[in-house]
Amino acid sequence: MSELAKDGEEAIKLYKNAREAKAPFDAVILDLFIENCIGGRETLNALRRIDPDVKAIISSGNPHDPIIIDYKEHGFAGALSKPFKAGELDKLLKQTLDV
Repeated sequence: MSELAKDGEEAIKLYKNAREAKAPFDAVILDLFIENCIGGRETLNALRRIDPDVKAIISSGNPHDPIIIDYKEHGFAGALSKPFKAGELDKLLKQTLDV
């Protein structure tokens, strides 16, 4: 299943609902910063309370942000710098999911 969320709060609701419906997401891709909303770091913290094993990829337009550089230290399975190509996303998702 694939879903899009407009912000972190909606992503948290979608993730929780999918788990409750016994149709959990395999992974999530979060934007580091969303204006006037909670961003990827805060969203991941909330998702970890729902599912400590959540597989999350962080994305940002700032490749020099410490969270992008040291994504594993911040609990992310991978990181993508924007703009990225579909092939880069595909490769990272396969690595994240061990496909």
